[in-house]
Amino acid sequence: NFKIDMKTTDYSNLIFTVLVPTICFFMFKLLAEKIQRFRLMSTVLSNIGKASLIIMYTHIYVRELIIKPILEDKYGISIYIIISIIVGMLLFNFANKSKVLSFLLLGKSDKS
Repeated sequence: NFKIDMKTTDYSNLIFTVLVPTICFFMFKLLAEKIQRFRLMSTVLSNIGKASLIIMYTHIYVRELIIKPILEDKYGISIYIIISIIVGMLLFNFANKSKVLSFLLLGKSDKS
């Protein structure tokens, strides 16, 4: 049984502990290179990446204040992810348009 528990530094098999993350790294690298060839997908994922901090901070609020009151408990994880990303992207774009919000929420300043 292969097990990694980084919190308690419990590595059951040293070879797998090195091999599995290395293989995963190269798989993600190849996937990223393949995605980069598709212009639309690359652009969408790039924009989501730029807004990822806002998405991370707001996804729980989206679930508690928007999704649960409207859909109650009749939603799946895919609906949750899609709505969280859309709301996060909208907030990111809104914050980008305001100098004050851009400074407070995104850490951007006028100094270049």
